[in-house]
Amino acid sequence: MVRLDAWPADWLGVIMLRWANSFDDGPHQRCKTVYIAGPMTGLAGHNFPAFHAAAKRFCERGWLVRNPAENFGGRTDLPREAYNRRNVEALLHCDAIALLPGWSASRGATFECLIAMELGLLVLDAASGVELVGTNRPNVRAVHPIRYPPYPNGGSDGETTGRDSAMAE
Repeated sequence: MVRLDAWPADWLGVIMLRWANSFDDGPHQRCKTVYIAGPMTGLAGHNFPAFHAAAKRFCERGWLVRNPAENFGGRTDLPREAYNRRNVEALLHCDAIALLPGWSASRGATFECLIAMELGLLVLDAASGVELVGTNRPNVRAVHPIRYPPYPNGGSDGETTGRDSAMAE
């Protein structure tokens, strides 16, 4: 006999979401998942209230939310790499990224936005939920401090190198 009181309180919701997400088309649409990105380091309360408010807005609009402010139970004392690994993993399962105000001044948020754009995710304004397109679309390479390593045979970003041509074959 299964004791239902031993299950998490939201067990039925979890089962229903998994069932709904198993459909790719037809009358049942898969729930969209959004990742919240924004500045944390150096801000009061690590800016968690802004993350939670954005998560609430997206939940009310029917989105499943990946909120990095909830990672590791809200701990803020782990190495940066631990947070980056968890956040990149979360992005792999999302359909969109929502950018909080001040995201472009955050090394982590610009890194996450760059990954999201490379993965083809929708880029949304976290306050309005509106997709950022055209001239409003972020220019992440202009604001992120990543320095790409030189190509093995002297090429540069955008040039064809031996590595690029080998991939094309």
